[in-house]
Amino acid sequence: MADTVDELWSNEGTREAVERGLKENEGYRLIIVGHSLGAGTATLLHLKLHYDEYKEASDIRCFAFASPPTFASVPGENTLQSLQKAQKSCSAFICDHDCVPFLSVDAVRHFLHTMTKIDGKASLHSALDRGAFARGWKDDHVHEEVKAIVTESIVLDKVAGAERLKVPARGVFWFQKKDGNNWDRACCDPEELSKLPILVSLDMVTDHLPREYEKGMESVPIPFTHSDSMFESLL
Repeated sequence: MADTVDELWSNEGTREAVERGLKENEGYRLIIVGHSLGAGTATLLHLKLHYDEYKEASDIRCFAFASPPTFASVPGENTLQSLQKAQKSCSAFICDHDCVPFLSVDAVRHFLHTMTKIDGKASLHSALDRGAFARGWKDDHVHEEVKAIVTESIVLDKVAGAERLKVPARGVFWFQKKDGNNWDRACCDPEELSKLPILVSLDMVTDHLPREYEKGMESVPIPFTHSDSMFESLL
């Protein structure tokens, strides 16, 4: 994604097209939008334009749907003011059990660690029970030792390039299915979301599809504003 951003913005034709479009359409501003890897690329381009102090950066907005995490906050260090400003003008969205917004290298390492330990307890369940678990059935039959593995706190050795990442946005709107065609939403702190593990569910892939995001957006309209009062009331 980072390479794509560099290649895209180093292309003179791209920059000229953007600047020409803004010049010919007075009153309009640059809005960067993407879904999935496109959303991750959008967030990185948004950060880059602010970091490079692009002349139109003060009025750029970014909307990231199903974005993978792309930004590492370094504990004890202040994020550059330009990058802080970029995050304040970006909104991100997650649809229910979509796994992609949680797929950082750090989260995958923790996930594989947990799955390896669970695999070591396979003998605690029959083959029929394991098949039922895979289909989302018989949750109440899971052995207590396996439940303990899933809920335990894991601390792994640090590895370069496997830092915990977050989606660089002011807030993340999380659409959640209730029942039938009813949806709810919550506005979440991206920093807190980055601490959550990868959720394994039958919908973790299908909830990533654009049509599911469309359903969420249609069912629970979002006020597209970045006012402090809105985010403070929802976070």
